[in-house]
Amino acid sequence: MLTRAEADDVCAVVAADPECRRRISSLLSFIPSSWGVAGSIRNVGYVALELGSATRLFDVTSPEGTAMVCVGIAEQTARALRRQIGCRAALMQLGDAGAIDRNLRGVAHTATLLQFGSSRYVFDWHATLDLDDPIIYSSPNAFRHGLGGIPRSVFEGLD
Repeated sequence: MLTRAEADDVCAVVAADPECRRRISSLLSFIPSSWGVAGSIRNVGYVALELGSATRLFDVTSPEGTAMVCVGIAEQTARALRRQIGCRAALMQLGDAGAIDRNLRGVAHTATLLQFGSSRYVFDWHATLDLDDPIIYSSPNAFRHGLGGIPRSVFEGLD
């Protein structure tokens, strides 16, 4: 079971990490989290910058480019959370953090996979570009199929 307090603490750890803030924070965070498209819109902007410039203003294949897309966000949030395992009261059940990939309708995507006790949940900050309001999936399977993601702002816990 994932509680609201655990989800809030997960978000607090991510929001406190300077590199997570750099990668996730965006002017696009005004887009409602429930839409889950802020990261995709930012990616389109990056591609436009890359294609529209002879000097490659933004190279999505460079280390810096990778850091700013879903893969880099998932890797950094997992790193920040792994450093806090056992250090915060609400995260005592957090056993591990990593990344999870999916390919849904031809679109590849990566998010953060968290192990709480015997259950696994997925937090997707790239979808919202909002440090406090990732989309939370009840299982890796739900994430892989794009089913039932809940913005943290309305999350009440999972059984």
